[in-house]
Amino acid sequence: LQQFMGGSVDLSKEDDGIGLLTLNNPRFMNAFTGTMMIELQERITELEDWKDGKGLIIRGAGNTFCSGSDLNAVRALSSSQNGMNMCMFMQNILTRLMRLPLITAALVQGKALGGGAELTTACDFRLMTPES
Repeated sequence: LQQFMGGSVDLSKEDDGIGLLTLNNPRFMNAFTGTMMIELQERITELEDWKDGKGLIIRGAGNTFCSGSDLNAVRALSSSQNGMNMCMFMQNILTRLMRLPLITAALVQGKALGGGAELTTACDFRLMTPES
């Protein structure tokens, strides 16, 4: 996954116990690159260890929540087994997100497609703007 670079998953944790996780790849509608998948896993681990956490808001940078996986990365997978491994990797992350001891909300501004829509289902709540 490391070979599919670009974007970031940023986490800020406030003193009031609310975290803000931002999918940051607005040039490509916040599509998940391999780097972002790995960073999402790291951020979930960080949230699992956050003793003062109460809630988490997940949002996308710019005008899109998330357009799913970066299709260039998906096309470049060398085998169907690698594709299955990537799907299982993300499924594990979403399961861990769903089990976080925090109240989670996806703030959907704009499109949430494919894996982006799937990400919202791992949250306790989904808040959408009229444009979504």
